[in-house]
Amino acid sequence: MAADQIKETAPDEECQSSKSRIRTYTRRWLVLVALSVLVFTNSMSRLAFGPVAYTAASFYETEVGTINWFAIVYMVVGIPFGLVATWVMEKLGLRTSLVAAAWVNLVGCILRTCSALEGLESMARLGLVFTGHVLSAIAQPFFMFAPTKVSAVWFPDNQRAMANTIATTSNPLGILAANLLSPIIVKEPNNILLMQIVFACPAVFGALFATFVIRSNAPPLPPSESAVTRSEPFCVGLKTLAKNPQYWILFVSVGGGVGIYTAITVFLEQILCPWGYSDFFAGVVCGTCLVVAGVLGALMAGIIADRTKRFVLVAKITYLFCLGAVSMFAIVQVPVELFNRAMQNALVAVACGLIGFFGMPLFPLGNELVVETTYPAEPSTSTGLVFLSGQLQGMLLILVLQNVAKPVPEFMSIHIFKILKKWIRPTVRDMTVPCYVLMGYAILVGLVFVIFFKTDYRRITMER
Repeated sequence: MAADQIKETAPDEECQSSKSRIRTYTRRWLVLVALSVLVFTNSMSRLAFGPVAYTAASFYETEVGTINWFAIVYMVVGIPFGLVATWVMEKLGLRTSLVAAAWVNLVGCILRTCSALEGLESMARLGLVFTGHVLSAIAQPFFMFAPTKVSAVWFPDNQRAMANTIATTSNPLGILAANLLSPIIVKEPNNILLMQIVFACPAVFGALFATFVIRSNAPPLPPSESAVTRSEPFCVGLKTLAKNPQYWILFVSVGGGVGIYTAITVFLEQILCPWGYSDFFAGVVCGTCLVVAGVLGALMAGIIADRTKRFVLVAKITYLFCLGAVSMFAIVQVPVELFNRAMQNALVAVACGLIGFFGMPLFPLGNELVVETTYPAEPSTSTGLVFLSGQLQGMLLILVLQNVAKPVPEFMSIHIFKILKKWIRPTVRDMTVPCYVLMGYAILVGLVFVIFFKTDYRRITMER
């Protein structure tokens, strides 16, 4: 037993400090993998219905607006439980918080699977699937608030941004999995059960893996000087954040970026399909471009920021290009006679790729800027509140945009109904005006960040 303990805590790197002994442990990578798996499974389940919204609406005998609520509920529930998550993570620690949330997320997946069983009334189906989403929504803040905490507690200063990026990009990778798998599995409404079973399997693995791998809240010795510093108590930290004007800029702008990205992923199929694009093109092609390019962009931005420490400059450049990409998507998603279908498809796919490449780095970079701007505030609290801002803005955007959209004539949506046959046909809406609204909102919050934000890198300054 003693030998096992010695092996577990054997350091793979070591540096000396005048103030304390600083060490990094190999186990930090297992902790990071466990967190990444949990983030992945939660986001994959959250947007399972997005790429097949019309088919899911037929299966559950409801309208697409109700299907959108399966994603909106994550934002509604995430706001109050986000505050709970920040307090619980401070009081009970990282391990207890993540493991408990992993099992809650698993129960939610099981209930969603049960909602697709045969013999249930439509109201019972909706009740089960909605309850399952609520439980997974309760778990989400614990997963999404943890990346900065894990990177600060387990990783040295030259690996923090990369660790944060890896954990954070697991969220869009889960979205990618949903965009790929849902259209492939769901060819007709009866395939919803198979989709739910497939999506529940990673949640089972995630809960078991986290339970056995995350064995402590922190390593025996800290990985950096800043990890030695005790964070401010929860209530004191909230007061400090409220008095920091630069934090409010991040609260609005980084949260706005999260909300805009969420709205795009929720509405992608509903934006494209009324114009004749297939579920496969919207979900698999565009969704893959959005996420794969995003992961590459986030990794590149994380490496550059880690090496140069110029987080503000990298974030502002990516934000400006992201605004251009969102504007391009809003314009090219409507077919025009100037381009043939192949050219139109290429333009839409490229626009999605650019949104991902320049948009996805904003959240991990924004998290690092939040920590640098608010240090020594608790990282899970400061970044968690920014994520809640993104949830709130995303919820408002989804509610506003779906109400701005107008129904399209049935002849324009006949291709959507070919797969539904005898199933109920939901209302199909034109999302052109909502796209323009989204573009305007993105430009507004983006320019606020680019023009007004600045920081003095408190954590980096202390470590130097």
